[in-house]
Amino acid sequence: GYPFYTLLGKLFTLLVPLNDPAFRLNLLSALNGALAVAMIYLVIRHLTAYRVAAIIGALTFAAGQTFWAQAVIAETYTTQMLMVAILLYLTLIWREEFDRGNADNARRHPFGSAQGKFYALAFMMGLGLTHHRLILLLYPAITFYVLLVNRSILRDFKTLARAAIFFLVPL
Repeated sequence: GYPFYTLLGKLFTLLVPLNDPAFRLNLLSALNGALAVAMIYLVIRHLTAYRVAAIIGALTFAAGQTFWAQAVIAETYTTQMLMVAILLYLTLIWREEFDRGNADNARRHPFGSAQGKFYALAFMMGLGLTHHRLILLLYPAITFYVLLVNRSILRDFKTLARAAIFFLVPL
C-alpha cells in the first residue's frame, strides 16, 4: 500500500471542501504534480543557474505524456515524483551549504546549516519510504554522493545517529 498517500489523501479530502472525495483526490494528484514540476525547476535552476533552461526543462517534464496522464487522476505517481524532486533538491542544497562551510548564508534556506539540511534529507528519505519502496533505488546514489562530498561524516557518529532518528521518525 501507500500509507503516506492514504493519510495525505484523507487529510486533503477533509480540508478541501470542494465537490466529492474522488474529485478532491484528483485535485491532490494535480497539486502534487504541479509541486513536482516546481521542484524540478528548482533542481535544474540549481544545477545550471539558467532560468530559461530550468523553465524549459520543467515544462518539458510537465508536458510529458506519462506524467500528464498520471497528474490528472487520483494516482500515487505524482506524489512519488514530488518526493524524488524534493530529495534531489535537498541533496543539492546540502552540498551547497557544506561547501560554503555553514557560513554567512545559513539563513537562506529553511533548514539553516548543512547539518540541518542533512537531517531534512534524512527525514525526507524516511518519509519517501512511507509512500513507496521504489524510492529505495535512489538511496544508494544519494548515499554515494554524500560520502563523495564528505567522507568524514562516517566518523561523526553523533550526526549519523541524529540523521537515523530523523529517518526513522516518519516510519
